[in-house]
Amino acid sequence: MKEAMDQVPSCDGKLYISGLDAVNQPDLLEEKGITHTLTILEFDYCDYEEYSRYHRLLIQAEDNPKENLLRHIEATNAFITEALDAGGVVLVHCAMGQSWSAAAVCA
Repeated sequence: MKEAMDQVPSCDGKLYISGLDAVNQPDLLEEKGITHTLTILEFDYCDYEEYSRYHRLLIQAEDNPKENLLRHIEATNAFITEALDAGGVVLVHCAMGQSWSAAAVCA
């Protein structure tokens, strides 16, 4: 299977971005050393026992241009910063890994 996540430059290999495809590859998450996940979806896609080993933040947001993601930026920034400062490895993902996850990583 092709690699389903991209490493974000300038974060020392500690920040990744993806869509849901990476979440379905637990071996890939383990290989990359993921410790924290930031999920931006309308629903909690990862509500199963195996996924509970990660520190998680779920931002419930509709994948719609009218959705106000700015109201969540303080929380997403804090989650990513705290995880990285503690030596964690963060995966930020939304449905496709192109809009909400990219916006959170850029912020």
